[in-house]
Amino acid sequence: MSRIGEVRRARGLTQKQLAAMLEVDTVSISRYENDDNKLTLPLLRRIAGKLDCRVVDLIDEADGATATGHSSLPEYDIRAAAGGGALNDSEEAVDHWLFSESQMEQLGLNRGPAGMIRIVGDSMEPTLRSGSRVIIDRSDNDISTPGIFVVWDGAGLVIKRLERVFGSEPRKVKVKSDNPLHDEYVVREEDLHVIGRARVEIKLL
Repeated sequence: MSRIGEVRRARGLTQKQLAAMLEVDTVSISRYENDDNKLTLPLLRRIAGKLDCRVVDLIDEADGATATGHSSLPEYDIRAAAGGGALNDSEEAVDHWLFSESQMEQLGLNRGPAGMIRIVGDSMEPTLRSGSRVIIDRSDNDISTPGIFVVWDGAGLVIKRLERVFGSEPRKVKVKSDNPLHDEYVVREEDLHVIGRARVEIKLL
């Protein structure tokens, strides 16, 4: 069950008042509050806007999903900085995003270890834009297959293209940007902490 009713009451609103704000009838509000099958991501975002809260505040996290056939991916406020690097020590979810089960399957994601972060910086442009969100598969931290990863490089949390240096001993890794204005650098693999592989950029949500 959603937490829409709980948040509505905390705001001092009646179902009739929220219905007027959303331009729907009170029957619809009752269904939203008691029947998760009626909820979609656009609708949740609209309700959250009217209640001045986050989508995550409307979700019963114990269920792990708010709509039949959908999975909820958490967005973490750890903000991978595609540039200088940044890390917020708290990994508490600041929002949740809904994806259909077919979308999750197409992405090859397991719901549990997947999450989203927001990119800050231009070092991965034009591949990844500053301000966009990226889905991170936290179950995939194997850099033997080159790709784009979120990684702690010893100086900060960054999102970069990683590639092992062939024949290096001890093992070393090239940390590369897609923006030619940013230089690549090499670090020892043992100094890296790979958070997960970047699966897809979410440009417009």
